[in-house]
Amino acid sequence: MPDERPISVATPDNSTLVDRSILEHAFSFAAAADAYSARGYTAAKHVLSFLLGRSIELAYKAYLIRQGATEARLRKLGHSLAALQAAAEETGFSSGTTLSMQDCEVIRFLDTDYRDKSFEYPERRITTGYNEGLVRTVTDKVLRGAAVAIWGLASYEELQAATRNRYSGMVISDDAYYG
Repeated sequence: MPDERPISVATPDNSTLVDRSILEHAFSFAAAADAYSARGYTAAKHVLSFLLGRSIELAYKAYLIRQGATEARLRKLGHSLAALQAAAEETGFSSGTTLSMQDCEVIRFLDTDYRDKSFEYPERRITTGYNEGLVRTVTDKVLRGAAVAIWGLASYEELQAATRNRYSGMVISDDAYYG
């Protein structure tokens, strides 16, 4: 039976804020993190944390748009990864592999510095102790959950398997290094 999902969904109060577009941006931030990590720029780990945090934020927002969230609701949730995660879970978000308690803790831990823009303005306080490899794995799970909700499982797996998407953020790049 063909998938009956609408091709794209916009927020009820802003026809230009579309789930698919936001999700593509989310994958792009993950791809940028992979490319950055592959070049060995480990001195600026806050950059990786910012890119992965933005990917998580946009994936949750794309999912919430698909669930009918308004632009006003998304603005109220702001940049808080923990608030976005909670809102997504309230509407039935599933990563397909289920976010573990540790995964949820990673998102909450990242949330403080991400929400406060400490990664963008590193002269501010940044909590240390991030495991970027773990953050990337959690990002991958959140991206999958949003993609399956928006594109459907079969379409997501087809896109993920396509060679042309190897460096698109749909999979963690072979050359990414989150050591």
